[in-house]
Amino acid sequence: MNNISILMTIVDAVPVVVFFITTTTIMKSLYSKMTELQYALFSAGSIMMFSGGLMKVLWKLLYALNICNYQVLSDVFMPLQSLSFIFMAVSFIAMLRKNSKIETIERANAVAVPVVTTKMPFIICTFLAMTSWHVCLATICKRIESKKGVFLTVTAYVFMLTQVFISIKFDNSGIMNWIAETINLIAQFLLLAVSRNIKKSLERLDIVRRYEIV
Repeated sequence: MNNISILMTIVDAVPVVVFFITTTTIMKSLYSKMTELQYALFSAGSIMMFSGGLMKVLWKLLYALNICNYQVLSDVFMPLQSLSFIFMAVSFIAMLRKNSKIETIERANAVAVPVVTTKMPFIICTFLAMTSWHVCLATICKRIESKKGVFLTVTAYVFMLTQVFISIKFDNSGIMNWIAETINLIAQFLLLAVSRNIKKSLERLDIVRRYEIV
């Protein structure tokens, strides 16, 4: 049985909202540096992650209130998370590469989200895409000469990586749930700090108008 409480559900909702704020801040800060397709990919990834997180929170809430155990709401999170990181990583990689062509990625929008019994394929995809996304994020911080941003990005990546490893051995126990929630919460607030750091650095140095970071 899952040891899920209403308090745990509330705590789980916090990083979902924080991550959405983070990606929104990043999109606003780097809007002028993205093509329409790159911006659309990043936006789609952000929305998918937010939607997947909300569905998992809803599942926990329904379970905690003893209404029902609609497991599909939880199972769909991992596929959405994988696709989300892939979309955001591709958009950043394309943005950081001059004259990059990623038209073929448009077909990824038609991919249906599968619900499967094994999480390993999605864990692997999440790991690869998440790593690429954090590397790009650190690269952006380096190009705008923000050592603090690089440090925060690397630290956030360590916590996110820890969460991926925990998902491999996740056993739905109360202790494991709280450990995962705590690590996720720390990681999301670190990423929020990174997004705000990028925004402030761009505003302070006026890099958007005077320099090229891509």
